[in-house]
Amino acid sequence: MKLLQKIGATVLGITLLISTQSVIAANEVAKEEQYIYTLAEVKELALKNSRTIKNINEIYRQIESQKYIASNDYDRTKYGSWYGASNNVISLAGSISEKKAELQQIEINTGYNPDDGGATPPPEWLKVKMELTSLESQVGLASASEAGAEGSTKALKKVLEKSKDAVADTKRAKEDTIKQVELTVEQLYTAILAMEDQVELLKRNCQYYDKLIKIEETKRELGLSSEVDLNKVYTQDKDINNKYTQLQDSLKLSKMQLNDIMGRPLEYNLKLTPFIVGPVTPHGEVNDLTDKALENTATIGQQQRDINDMKDALDDLRDSNEEEVQKAQINQAKLNLEKTKVDITNGIKS
Repeated sequence: MKLLQKIGATVLGITLLISTQSVIAANEVAKEEQYIYTLAEVKELALKNSRTIKNINEIYRQIESQKYIASNDYDRTKYGSWYGASNNVISLAGSISEKKAELQQIEINTGYNPDDGGATPPPEWLKVKMELTSLESQVGLASASEAGAEGSTKALKKVLEKSKDAVADTKRAKEDTIKQVELTVEQLYTAILAMEDQVELLKRNCQYYDKLIKIEETKRELGLSSEVDLNKVYTQDKDINNKYTQLQDSLKLSKMQLNDIMGRPLEYNLKLTPFIVGPVTPHGEVNDLTDKALENTATIGQQQRDINDMKDALDDLRDSNEEEVQKAQINQAKLNLEKTKVDITNGIKS
């Protein structure tokens, strides 16, 4: 009996706890749905929770990591293999000089002349000569190693430079993405406020036509109106109600989209604070906007670097026909770059 009482008390406690948590959660949802957001607050939440921004941030981190890897590989090759091979060549050259001086000293001490074909070289001279020959053979291998390391270093330097360019491009793309998200938020925010006003207006029109139908039906019964007049009112009422329903659906969809960007559940009610639209950008500021756009657009930077890479590649071409093809490709790339600039400029002015 006591065991059953304990079990009953435990179940009751769990039930009360769950009930309390449910009430708290429901209150939090109700509080959240009643909150009226300003445009600044919506932007803040959007920049924090937007999947698009999170994705570009992740890409930026990956490309930055690749840049660090390329930088480490370059430094390791430059200060390790290349410098090591170069220092080895220098060290061998010093050892060779020492051995040559040692041979000369032996020749002076023993009177041995290596140009005398009939003379027998002293044992110590032969020993040093063999060491000198070994060092000279090592110089060839060390020089080849130095050249290989230098080539690897140059290749890795190009990889590092491209990695830095990729980081710069991704940073610009990230900034563009943030601006695009802010613009999307402003457009949705403005559209929602406008649709809410239109929904209220259509709602009043629907109420007006409900009354008008009753009046027309009464007039028809009294013989003061025709069937055609009544059907006309019915049609107008149907049209107004259809527009009202469609606009409500559009409003609901827009709020779901903005909720999604803000990181809120799609079905949550969303209340927005009306705001005063700022003045239209004066025509005199268009040039400033154009200059900033041309300076910060990632596409232009990438196209310009591609042109520079093609120009650098000209130095490695030996065939005149290949040079002409490369020059034609460079000219085409320049035309594409100019077209991109024109498209950006026209997009801002339009």
